[in-house]
Order: sequence, then C-alpha cells, then structure tokens
Amino acid sequence: MPNSQYWMNRIQQIAHSIYNDQERKNVQLVQQYKKLYNDIQGQLDALYRKYSDGDTLSTTEMYRFNRLNNLQSNIKKNIKSLGYDEELFLSKSLYKNFQDVVQQTTQYINKTAGIKIDWSYLDDKFIDSAIKQNWQGGNFSTRTWANKDKLLKSLNSVIVNGIASGQPINNMAAALKNAMGVGAYDALRLARTETMNILNNGQLTSFKNAGYGFVISKITEGSTFVDKYGKQNVASTKSNGLIAGAYHFARFKDKAGAIEEANFFKQNCPANVDFVVLDFEQQCSGDMTDACLAFLDTISSIAPAIIYCNPNYINSYLNSAITKYHLWIANYGVSSPKVPIWGTYAIWQYSESGRVNGISENADLNVTGPAFNSIINRNNSNNFTPNGSIKQLQSLIGANADGIPGPQTLSKCPTIRTGSTGNVVKWLQYVLNSLCHSGLSMDGIFGQGTKQAVINYQGYYKLSMDGIVGQDTWKKILKLS
Repeated sequence: MPNSQYWMNRIQQIAHSIYNDQERKNVQLVQQYKKLYNDIQGQLDALYRKYSDGDTLSTTEMYRFNRLNNLQSNIKKNIKSLGYDEELFLSKSLYKNFQDVVQQTTQYINKTAGIKIDWSYLDDKFIDSAIKQNWQGGNFSTRTWANKDKLLKSLNSVIVNGIASGQPINNMAAALKNAMGVGAYDALRLARTETMNILNNGQLTSFKNAGYGFVISKITEGSTFVDKYGKQNVASTKSNGLIAGAYHFARFKDKAGAIEEANFFKQNCPANVDFVVLDFEQQCSGDMTDACLAFLDTISSIAPAIIYCNPNYINSYLNSAITKYHLWIANYGVSSPKVPIWGTYAIWQYSESGRVNGISENADLNVTGPAFNSIINRNNSNNFTPNGSIKQLQSLIGANADGIPGPQTLSKCPTIRTGSTGNVVKWLQYVLNSLCHSGLSMDGIFGQGTKQAVINYQGYYKLSMDGIVGQDTWKKILKLS
C-alpha cells in the first residue's frame, strides 16, 4: 500500500494547479501588511519628530492630550479595515477555488469515466455553506479576526512598552516591523490552510457524487512516523459523509514490536474512524500470526479492525487464527482474488496502478466484498431502525441534525446506486415504501428491487430515470425542488 496514494492525496493535479494560482494571489495579503506597517510607522515618526525628548518619547508627553489613545485608536481602525479586506479577499478566493475544483474534477470524471454527474447543486448557497463550514473549531472568518486581535495586542504592546522603556525610534520601528511580519505570516498561513481544506472538500464532493464510498487514510508507520495530513484527511472524509478508514503501515518483527506500534497508532488515530487497518507487508520471517493478532486486538478498541495483505504473505506468514479479523486482500491482474485461509474478503484491492478521476498519479483501486458491511459500525443495519425523518437522515450523513433540509444537508447526501449498502440505503428504502408503497425489504442493500423503486419514483416526478440517487433525486426527496 503506497504512502498516500489514495485520492485524498494533496498532490492531486487539479487541486495543485488551483493552489498554485492562489499562492500568486496571496502576494496581495503581504502587500496589505506592508502598507499598514508604513502607515503606523508614519504616524509614530510624526509623533517622535514633534514631541520626542532627544530620540525618545516620554510617557507623560504621550498621555498628554490623549496622544497615545489617539494613536492606538487609529491603529485599531487600521487593523479593523485590514480585517474586512482580508475576510473579503479570502471569501472571494475560497468561493472561486471551491467552484473551480468541483467543476474541473467533475468534468474530468465525466470525460474519463463516462459518469454523468449533475452539478446543478453547485449554486451560491451551496458554495457559501461549504466555505463557511466550521472545521477544527472555526472557519476562515473567525480565524481571520482572531489573528487581527492577536496583531492588535502585539502592536499595542510594542508601542506602550517601547515608550515606557524609552526606546528610540529605530528600535520601535524594528519591533513594529517584526510584529507586522508575524501578522503577515499568520495571514498567509491561514490563506494556505483554508485553501487546501476547501480544495480537499471540493474534490471529496466530486468523488462522493461520482459514487465513491470510502477513503482510507494513512495515520502512522512503524513506531515513529505520523502522516501530517492523516487526521485532517479523516476529518474531511467524515464531514463529507463518506466512510473513513485509517491504516498503519507495519514495521514490527515480533509481538513486542507489534504491541508498541499498535499503541503508537492508537495515540495518533482519530477516534471517529469507521474502521482501522493493519497494513501487513513488511519484511519478516516465520509465523507472524501472534504478532498481527496482538496488533489487531489492541487497535480494535478504536473501531472494527481488518488486516491488509496479499496471497503470498498469507501463505508464508499467517495461519487460520488470523481469520478472527476480516481481510483486505491485495491481488492484482486477476478477475477474482485468491483468498487463502479466509475464502472471502471485506475489501479487494484489484490494482495499484489505476487511475482515479482528477488525480495525477497512479492510485490503489478497491471494491468491497460481502464482509465489508459487517465491519462498519454505521452500516450495521441490525442496530438501526429507520423512521424516514429528515433529522435521522442528517444524523446518518453527518449534517446538522436540525430536521430542516437545506443546502448543507443536500451537500452531505451521498450518491447511492446498485451495490451501495448501509443505513442511508435502509432509510431510503423506508421512504420509498412510505411514499410509493414499494414493498422493499429494508435490508440496507441497494439491489435490483431498490433500483426499480428509485426508477419508479424518478419517473413519477419527471426526473432522469437512471436508478441512481444523485443530487436531483435527493432534492425531490428533501422537498427542495
């Protein structure tokens, strides 16, 4: 399993191109901070020239006639103006970047895979909701103003402390320049972080609407390496209503090493993943079953655990005791995989050199097997009873569960079609039975009967009768059209 070869990768060609375009625009942010520095420095220079004693300003002189207060008030106004300009700059940039990445990725999917994806959902409300969505405790607006508050406090501290300690103008200028440089760096870092997040979410939106169902993100390797994007990849996957897996690339040689690496993985793995994976393909010798079981037993407290392996490794290093856990089999260039010991699989990785729409590099391609549904907590239909409510659907797809359908709920609705499984399918089956008396078995499996019921529903409402529940069909179900 190559490092970060999944379509969550940050070197996707389309996203990379848009990101580079944004980098060129970000020069405007730095220029704004340079301008503000010159404005504040000019005000301070004027005060020094007029009221300084030698080359310093006395505290007494600065407090006379509210000179310090006036200076601080002017700086506050300048910072506030800068904040509004920066917020507007980011808002426009993120809007365009999200729109561009969704459209370009969707066009690429349409062209190369022949999957016709409707993007009528990509309107102003949808995009506005996407760019304003909170992540890691806030959004671009709240973080922009938090940075401005930080900058204002820093500038005031430089001025007040500098005057109180009798700093000459050159020292004050250097301190102000440094504080402004930190502010510019914070703004640039924010622009880059928000841009990368919105590009990831935009591509996830495209992939989700193309029918991709899950993403497995690398978290750790061995006992020291942590993928710096792993946690954010999982968060983005979950926020877009997709199934999120997390994997560890093993380096252990024995049981003690396996337990050490398992605990390292547990320390770094997000708690809300849907399943976790031991990627077992390292150099080793002898029977490794006990070591693998020790690892899997340890990480299974996070989420259902599976092992990734190829047929040769299974035959060489594992015995039947390992079948306590489900298998992700890697077997390329065959019409059906060889599955020693298990006989069945949860996931089959059928190519390591495939092409995923919108990605510049080769990617691993996978399909799920019959056992997959049983390892996903949220897809365990035995623990779920649908009632057809909007609030219940919102909880299933990770939207705000307020019972009120809108653009945000629509954006989280996955494209489901023949072969899809899970509680969202079961919820849909309940709705089709209620609205159309379809008589479906609510088993959470999108089979031929469910497809026909969807076609009948689409025909009644004069929608495209393709049997796929995409954005247009979801709009009608949610009564948004």
